[in-house]
Amino acid sequence: MAQTGKIALFGYFGIKNLGDETVVGVILGEIRRRLPAASVFAVTLNPGGTTARHGIPAFPLRRLPGAEVSGIARALGHLAQRFDGVPLARRVVGGVRLMLLVLPEEARFLLTARRILRGTSLFVVAGSGLLRDDETSAWHHPYSTLKWSVLARLAGARVIILSVGAGPLDSVAGRLFVRCTAGLAAYCSLRSRDSLSLLRRIGAGTRARFVPDQAFMLIPAPPHRPAPVRERGFVVGINPVAYCVRHRWIVDTPGKYEHYIRRMTAFAGRLLREGHTLVFLYTQIDGDEIAGEDIRRALASGGVAGRPGQIIDEPGRSYDDLMETLSGVDLLVASRFHATVFAYLLGIPVLALSVDTRIDELMADMELPPYALPIDRPEADELMDRFHALVRERTEISRRIGEKTDSFRGQVRAQFDTVFGPRMHVSGRGGTVRTPAAHCEQQTEEEQR
Repeated sequence: MAQTGKIALFGYFGIKNLGDETVVGVILGEIRRRLPAASVFAVTLNPGGTTARHGIPAFPLRRLPGAEVSGIARALGHLAQRFDGVPLARRVVGGVRLMLLVLPEEARFLLTARRILRGTSLFVVAGSGLLRDDETSAWHHPYSTLKWSVLARLAGARVIILSVGAGPLDSVAGRLFVRCTAGLAAYCSLRSRDSLSLLRRIGAGTRARFVPDQAFMLIPAPPHRPAPVRERGFVVGINPVAYCVRHRWIVDTPGKYEHYIRRMTAFAGRLLREGHTLVFLYTQIDGDEIAGEDIRRALASGGVAGRPGQIIDEPGRSYDDLMETLSGVDLLVASRFHATVFAYLLGIPVLALSVDTRIDELMADMELPPYALPIDRPEADELMDRFHALVRERTEISRRIGEKTDSFRGQVRAQFDTVFGPRMHVSGRGGTVRTPAAHCEQQTEEEQR
């Protein structure tokens, strides 16, 4: 594989998700260590945010709304509103909109995307849960990933898919798009064994392999500040989510968020009464804080405010901020995938309240499935029972976490060796030795097994 040229990082980052941003930072750092002459740019949801955070040029992943709406668009919008209750009329208006607006705009966007990819040698699908069709439809993640992969191949680039999550894939179109994308890839890895099994079931994973999430490559730095002061009990991290909140979640299901807040408030209140210190922390910036605020407000209104300093809120803005906070935590109650991963990097036992299969799969890969509960199911009693079990087994669980994390880190490092080549090292005379990069060979039958 060439050591120079353009490398594109593709993904749904740039939206203040510390997990996805950290993964991009890991990949970018490994490219710079292994291919220092390469020019790297990103294809992302938020080009401005990506450039500001990572210091690389970035381009939009999909069509962005124009500053002005055309007369045709306005007219079609009025017609759609007027015939909102007439299914046939709505379908006709939708078809006209597709022919007059969507297809021409998409064609122009594809031409722009092809120009952006000109001269690119490597197109990297940079982690995250991209291969799924439950967020809007197959025309969201699966279609966008496929179209950019096709354009990258047309530009002469190798397509590399690194430790992505797959599923759900319930639609025929979603499965087709993912199967085609995997077929275009010179290298493909999935971040969970369940994701790999899903791709193989739909005929897309014959050459794919399991490699854990790339955040496992990180070795946390020592903390720079003291842990929270506690009179008794443990310091328990609480990682709440804006579950089913309108405009902040995939679906808006009435009543689910309120029920979730009531259960978490009851659970948090019992932790406080046992003397534990609670630290609220977040990996989705400007999104999940609302859940922490609502839990604390409900605690206060119920007369369970805790003693001074017993409830701490830490809305960090970066990976470093989050890891500083986590380093002072004994146990974590988490509902975000990367909050769980980051805790494991520090050897912290986690009670996971799973919002989808991603956390279930991670807990299974860590051989800790008893400590993953569906976010909708457990009431305070069950949560407390599982929390007390976690406390009793915390020493053994921390040991197991350490072993698994070391193993996962080795697998991720080997993946980077495969796709980008070994890290550069300094020769005895002080010069840089440029070791040849390994090609993305197909797996042997033994590896596939």
